[in-house]
Amino acid sequence: WLPFGLGKGWREAQIPARLGFELLVLSTIRWLVYALQASAWLAWSGFPGNEWTLLYLSAAMFLLQTLIPVFPLLDLGIRGACAWWLTQAMGIDHPGLLMATGLLWLHNLFIPGLFGAWWSASVAGESMWKWMSLKSRYSTRPSH
Repeated sequence: WLPFGLGKGWREAQIPARLGFELLVLSTIRWLVYALQASAWLAWSGFPGNEWTLLYLSAAMFLLQTLIPVFPLLDLGIRGACAWWLTQAMGIDHPGLLMATGLLWLHNLFIPGLFGAWWSASVAGESMWKWMSLKSRYSTRPSH
């Protein structure tokens, strides 16, 4: 009853093995980019630990965030809470943690969303103006 074969296994949904492999590779690349960005922001904020510790921490944060479904605007709070909870479990309390998660949110969600909204508005606005000028040019009603 779910669309596109959701809720079924790979075989029942009839997703080609090549597509499944490509999706796995793209997801892995996405995870690596996110983990490296998170590690870089944590290192930049002065978070204690070596590169591997920061990479493991960012991977754990990403895994925990993936398990929590949330609306994108609330994602900043969830990211910060996940990061805080994980570092508290490790016995680390660092003020740069929330700054790093905030910058990661800004870098990966807010700025691309702002750019996408601007681009969509400019493309939609341009096509709307073209449509309106064509409509007025070829209108059969007399203009006043």
